[in-house]
Amino acid sequence: MAEVNTEAAIRQQAAAEEFNARCNAVEAAGSKAFGDKWVQAKNDLALLDDHGRIPMDILQVALETEDPAQVLFELGRDLGKADELMAMPALKRAIAMNDLAKAKLSVQLASNPRRRLQLLPAVRLMIPRAIAIQMRSGIEKRGCESGVCSMRGGSALALNGARN
Repeated sequence: MAEVNTEAAIRQQAAAEEFNARCNAVEAAGSKAFGDKWVQAKNDLALLDDHGRIPMDILQVALETEDPAQVLFELGRDLGKADELMAMPALKRAIAMNDLAKAKLSVQLASNPRRRLQLLPAVRLMIPRAIAIQMRSGIEKRGCESGVCSMRGGSALALNGARN
């Protein structure tokens, strides 16, 4: 029994370290791309959380997009949209945030044709991974064509524990 608890603690610690590394990478990218506006966007998003940090329901899904810093920056500039996303079920939130990321990427690509060629292989739909992270075990996935998975057998839940 103690061995099982130790393995669970090790897995939890590894997940927390991975989460923190991803958050640190987003922090660096956001600071570089947006400067002082990045700090303000994060502070504004933190107003939506009782603990004074970016809400986990927003952060975890944003981390699964192509450009998490851009998504968080956009939501920090539009707290009404962020609040609306937090009220959505996890699947709808993931779809909406992915659409936000894709829309911003489309605008960037339209304004810079060379960038379009550079990023073409990287453009992909992240919804299945975001959903998989937020689902408990025992869920059946069916029909993942076109990046939208139908789920059966459980409810979408945010991950617990790994916090920055």
